[in-house]
Amino acid sequence: MYERRFPATHGFSIEEKLITYWLHAKHLRNGCVVHSGAKSPMGYGFTKYKGKIYGLHRLVWVFFKSGVIRKGLYVCHSCDTRSCINPDHLFLGTATENMMDCSKKNRLSKGILHHNSKLNSKNVRWIRSTSFRLSQRKQAGILNVDRSTIAAVIKNETWTHIK
Repeated sequence: MYERRFPATHGFSIEEKLITYWLHAKHLRNGCVVHSGAKSPMGYGFTKYKGKIYGLHRLVWVFFKSGVIRKGLYVCHSCDTRSCINPDHLFLGTATENMMDCSKKNRLSKGILHHNSKLNSKNVRWIRSTSFRLSQRKQAGILNVDRSTIAAVIKNETWTHIK
């Protein structure tokens, strides 16, 4: 027999929905309250409310913290757990502040781990070692990337972790 993981939340108030999610979440030792229901491909918990889909962390912020998220602000996680719905682990920040937080905590994908990467560390070392002999256009043609990619590698604007 099919058994629901959560009671149906259709027709319930947002408060009742959040309480249901809170009760069914995993409460970890580090204080995270990890949503164990539906998650987006990026790992954020979400729910449908009044016909719209919302990130649970955003609803938690609105309900428990301030009641409003001004345009241009994000609800960020101090714990770095995307599915965490603990209001004490959430803070508002701009896109720049969120990226600075990522960088400070060394969470940004870099090098070959970045989803758009067309180079690897061997390519980067080759670019830097041949930059005095070959033009950037020639290097770009050999590696099938844009000339600006080569320029950024040579200027140490990208791939800074590779020497």
